[in-house]
Amino acid sequence: MNNPIRVLVVNNHTIERKGLSSLLNAMSSLAVVGEAANGAEMVLMVHKSHPDIVLIDCDILQQEGANFVWRIWEAFPGIDVLILSRSEDFQVTLELDSDKLSFAYKDLAPEELARTIREIVIE
Repeated sequence: MNNPIRVLVVNNHTIERKGLSSLLNAMSSLAVVGEAANGAEMVLMVHKSHPDIVLIDCDILQQEGANFVWRIWEAFPGIDVLILSRSEDFQVTLELDSDKLSFAYKDLAPEELARTIREIVIE
């Protein structure tokens, strides 16, 4: 792949967000183009950085709801969203019904997460 996949990392825990960004930036096929700690920051960063995919922690959806995800899809309908969760409890996402939405567990190995991101974006 010539151009790396552009990733926006959204997580309200600084150490998790920075760690995930570092891991993804170490993958040659991926480039973290921004980080956000909440939904409002995510919307701003999507407009600034134009990612291919937004990697978002499910905790943010549970705390803030999914309205901000719909806001980015209204402005940029081609952006994929990958929700990371600790469990199969994706109840908050029932209000999200899109072919641009995917899920993964937080306990994935970094290489597996990178492969999942590539598969989602390249589909």
